[in-house]
Amino acid sequence: MQFFLDNMYHGAFFSLFVLCLFVLASYGAGYLFNRYVLKIRFRRILTGAIIDVALGFNLLALSALVMGSLKLLNPISIWILLGLFASAGGCLRIVPLVKAKLTFFRKNIIFSIILIGVALFTLGSALCMPYVWDELTYHIALPFRWIAAGSLEVFEDNAFSGFPALPQLLFRLGCQNGGILFPRLLVWSTYLFLFTAIYIYLKPYAHRFVVLFMTFMFIANPLVINMMRSTYVEVFIMFNMITALLLIRETKSSWKTIFLCGIISGGIVATKLTGIGVAAIVFIFLWSKYQKSFTGRRSALFIYFTLGGICMALPFYLRPWLLTGNPFYPFLASWFGGSETEILVAKYHYLMANTHFGLRSILGFFTIFILIAFDGRAFDGMILGWTFIPFALLGTWWLRNLRDEGKLFWRKKIYLPVAIIFYYFFWFMTSQQTRFLQPLLFLVLLAAVHGIRKLEIKGQRNTIIILMLIGVGCFLYPPVKGYSIGSTPWLAVRHFSVAWRGLRYFPKHSMEFLKAAVRDPGYIESMAALAEKTPPDSKVMLLYERRGLYCPRPYVVGTPYWQVKYNTPVPANPSEFYNSLRKDKIQYVILGGTVKNPDELGGKYLKKKEQFMNQISYLVRRKKLSIIWVQGNYFLCRVL
Repeated sequence: MQFFLDNMYHGAFFSLFVLCLFVLASYGAGYLFNRYVLKIRFRRILTGAIIDVALGFNLLALSALVMGSLKLLNPISIWILLGLFASAGGCLRIVPLVKAKLTFFRKNIIFSIILIGVALFTLGSALCMPYVWDELTYHIALPFRWIAAGSLEVFEDNAFSGFPALPQLLFRLGCQNGGILFPRLLVWSTYLFLFTAIYIYLKPYAHRFVVLFMTFMFIANPLVINMMRSTYVEVFIMFNMITALLLIRETKSSWKTIFLCGIISGGIVATKLTGIGVAAIVFIFLWSKYQKSFTGRRSALFIYFTLGGICMALPFYLRPWLLTGNPFYPFLASWFGGSETEILVAKYHYLMANTHFGLRSILGFFTIFILIAFDGRAFDGMILGWTFIPFALLGTWWLRNLRDEGKLFWRKKIYLPVAIIFYYFFWFMTSQQTRFLQPLLFLVLLAAVHGIRKLEIKGQRNTIIILMLIGVGCFLYPPVKGYSIGSTPWLAVRHFSVAWRGLRYFPKHSMEFLKAAVRDPGYIESMAALAEKTPPDSKVMLLYERRGLYCPRPYVVGTPYWQVKYNTPVPANPSEFYNSLRKDKIQYVILGGTVKNPDELGGKYLKKKEQFMNQISYLVRRKKLSIIWVQGNYFLCRVL
């Protein structure tokens, strides 16, 4: 098992080198496209560089999609691709870019120190091997599975492989040469770009100390600081959104800017289907600034924006469309003539996204805005923190002043409240997971900035002091007891401090680290048992366990209703299940008893699970399956 992990781990310094090359290549790709295709010029070099990096991420993901579909992705082709973009674009601009960064540092010393401090404090976590559920299931597991398969296929036993998957394709591009640390490092660096972009965007709207405070409050928000611990891909949605807003403000009115906003928004939609709500926010800001200059041609504004979005997003939906017949796989199977099995899986995933999260009622619509500040149990376990409520009140106070002044419905004022109300309604009607609320958090902070700047300087300082005291109080309460009880921000801060100490485990003691980090007794041990007790190239089925990243053998996921390939619906009898194992040449079965599954459904699905477990028990008694290893709720069985 340790040998298997060592092959995935390429070393911290080498992974950091690949990350630097990747970011430079992204900047080069974005710069070349802007400079020689659209010929857009930016007012500030550093702002243009941030926009170029965001655009470059999208272009590199598109390149990975094309090359992977043609089966041209390999270590050599990836080095060539990154090297060409880095040298042709990035290196040619390195001197003015360094000058711009030094100038920015000199003029924004406090923010720069904060950013460097955040970068160093959180880097330790980014250098740890992945251990979070979604990382092990698909964010990082899929890129490595694509590498093993030599293609970008949609695996029928993993429904997540049919997502548009722009971030996963970026991970695929970097994992081959950068190893298993690359995805975490890319997410870490993207957050640093995001924080810089937010600071630059807020600067013109208030005094520097207000902007510094608000930027820091975004960084220190319980939602943001906890999402930085893992490879949650929502950061790519946020980064694209903020760069699009910068693009709208920092460039002259032209169809090229509108088209480029569409391309960046297409990258948002190509990250997740729910990104369409965030793309709509970009269009609302775009409409506010550009619709006057496009008087009489307002339809052209929509057409240019939509065309750019289609050019970027459509290829990512074509992959599942061509491979499965459904561009939104696994969802909406009935719309695209899906089989009975595909419809069952689509229903299961719809219920996973809606059953566990949120309050779907009229009362919930008017109370969630408060509940998300402190009650993570009603959503996905994450919160926006108590400070979110005073920020929302400041924004509301600003809107009331606009109404009293008769300016609320001015074109240059109405876009922000419209964007806030629209996105809240969109989130309420889709999957009510707190981690999808980063865009709303930023919009509310922006409204709060407008509210604070209406005050006198003394009033602004007093308001910030009060908000700071609330933030400190939320950090200290509830008081810390042991290792798992305390405020959400405190636990996140503790995680980052402990992560640095955890680096001593790599690479020799990776197993010990993963056992402690996963906190799911039996999971890592079952993967080790596979490595020790099964021959190489043995085909393994994971049942009621889908975290395949550390599986040392070729594997498939056989959990009923979660995927279409195996055991959906549950086999009618033990013989049917046993015959399917033989037919698919499954030699070993891992039966998982995880207590960490965030998506398990009850009701009829629990009854079906009990029925299936009884069939497996029958096969064990009849010596069709032989238990060769057991620990806790995990069993390793050989198919006889």
